[in-house]
Amino acid sequence: MIILKAHNIKKQYSGEKEFAIQGLHLELEDHTIFGYLGPNGAGKTTTIKIMIGLMKPTTGEVFINNLPVSIRHSDFRKDIGYLAQSPLFYPHLTGHEFLEFTGRLCGMTGKESRQRAGELLTMSGMEAASGRRISTYSGGMIQRLGIAQALMNRPKLLFLDEPVSSLDPIGRKEVLEFIRKLKQDTTVFMSTHILEDVERICDHIGIINQGRIITMEKTSVLKEKYAPPQVTLGFETPEDAATFMRLMQNTPWASFITREKDLFVIKPEDYPGCRQAVLKIILDHNLAVSQLRRQAASLEDIFVRLIGGDNATS
Repeated sequence: MIILKAHNIKKQYSGEKEFAIQGLHLELEDHTIFGYLGPNGAGKTTTIKIMIGLMKPTTGEVFINNLPVSIRHSDFRKDIGYLAQSPLFYPHLTGHEFLEFTGRLCGMTGKESRQRAGELLTMSGMEAASGRRISTYSGGMIQRLGIAQALMNRPKLLFLDEPVSSLDPIGRKEVLEFIRKLKQDTTVFMSTHILEDVERICDHIGIINQGRIITMEKTSVLKEKYAPPQVTLGFETPEDAATFMRLMQNTPWASFITREKDLFVIKPEDYPGCRQAVLKIILDHNLAVSQLRRQAASLEDIFVRLIGGDNATS
């Protein structure tokens, strides 16, 4: 089922010549985690604000669960949850009090909000800290509480804007594990500029740069389509290494070979063809191989290739 549809979304801020968003088209299936990836300033937050009705697009339409997104109409809001990039919560409240308060804002009774708060504190691993004031929480705890409050109304679609960008490695790991489990109950739209996080948990990826969508694919398809695997190859003797390099110079793949100390790193455009040529040279000349390792392409390889090294962030 398609939970989110966006058609021809454009956004031009007043007084600006360039469009912040340039013709965005998107359909998102339910119970998936979608990673919206791009460098800082690419248009990720603008996109989310349009999709949750906090900002009006210059052109285009958004539908969530077949309901139109509009600043004037609020029916769609019952189906969404949202965590801003830098959330601010009431520091004097405890975690449980804050979630109860959020539940009442969502129209729940006191009993319903207490019960739902308890469920989410357990789900987010915050149960032990539920009675502490928010002012005592770590960054990772704040983010997990923030996701919990965004889930209070049992949304069909959860928007997370850079949910782990300010966290240390331990905090990032905890929050990402929490997000990974959420697709059992909801759909997650997560914007980020951290490549490793998207690769770790996202089923689908959209890459945006300067307001324009560069590509949008399943994570596995994206890797296969834009970045073939690389091969690391080593030889037992310098003579065999020299022979291999000399013979590969006569093939179309010579420009894809780099040497790192005693190892050759091959990143071919045509992986099957290159593999056949490498194996033929090794077998025909009886070269002694000390290492032969195939490594899948990383999201960083794809990002750099599509966006360009000057804009890449990690």
